[in-house]
Amino acid sequence: MKRFICVISALFILSIAHQSFGQLEKGTFLVGGSMDFGKVDGEYSKSNSYLAQSGISSKIFNFNISPDVSYLVIDRLSIGIMLPTSYRIEEFDGDKTKRFKFSIEPRIRYYIPFGNWALFPELSYAIGKEYSRADFYSPLTGDFIEDKKLVANSNKFSFGVGLSYFITKNVGLEGTVYIDKSENKYDEDDGRLDGDITSAGFRVGLQIYLANKE
Repeated sequence: MKRFICVISALFILSIAHQSFGQLEKGTFLVGGSMDFGKVDGEYSKSNSYLAQSGISSKIFNFNISPDVSYLVIDRLSIGIMLPTSYRIEEFDGDKTKRFKFSIEPRIRYYIPFGNWALFPELSYAIGKEYSRADFYSPLTGDFIEDKKLVANSNKFSFGVGLSYFITKNVGLEGTVYIDKSENKYDEDDGRLDGDITSAGFRVGLQIYLANKE
């Protein structure tokens, strides 16, 4: 009798899972977006003797909005692209810099469903441009430059783990914890050194699942 009850319970759970996660089947499009915020600690080129001697570091508060579209190439595995746009304020030895960045970021994600939830790890890589304006000291030239406008080429590798809750069959509310490793490269004429930045944070998002009806 107990074995019979266990078999019936297992079939019932599988039936619910099948009904709940049809949106994670091959051929489904995902359209949505996310917002995130986080604290960033920066490290700059080791060849920069000025920063090394002065012990200067940077603290950054970053706000990012990122629309995205993805496609499930097989069940539970999506490949897509994000268009992150960010605005941040960086405090560098007491001086503030305002930055704007736009990127193109391909992403791969795998869903592990349970109940009305789905756990997912994800990987992404972004390339983009960053525009900034600030007063800053150039260790390369020894000059203090006022209201300098800079342009940098940027790239970023990101890993995250998230959780999606399906509030309806076709709508999922997401939360993701992530860690980024990014690099900015400036033109030599700008008198600014390249920088490597590691950041961690939390973002929330919403996905709409558009199943391919055949």
